[in-house]
Amino acid sequence: MTVSLNKAKSSVVYGRIVKLQLSDSYFYIYVFVGKYRDYILDDNYCTCKFFIFNNIFGQKKMKCYHQLALEIALKQDKVRSIVVDKNVLREIIMEIYSMEKSFILRKLLFSEV
Repeated sequence: MTVSLNKAKSSVVYGRIVKLQLSDSYFYIYVFVGKYRDYILDDNYCTCKFFIFNNIFGQKKMKCYHQLALEIALKQDKVRSIVVDKNVLREIIMEIYSMEKSFILRKLLFSEV
């Protein structure tokens, strides 16, 4: 658990938790922007393999380090927020599910800096 907690804290420091808010509604999702893969997550779910195998197929109900990072980021108010329209949000989600990472999201994050 210590390794996961350290990874989660490090992820928060590097700003890997992003909130994508729809411009015309209150709908939003959280994305963990990883080095090689991105994950859609919330308090109860993550698209990573650890979560899938341990919580859906396994006996143990455990949070992955992405969810721990989200929890820490929310407590420390360290979540990066981006407002997008529904077409951009759909494209980001499609990229994450089809290519395991979103280049559109990275472009938005780098243009924000």
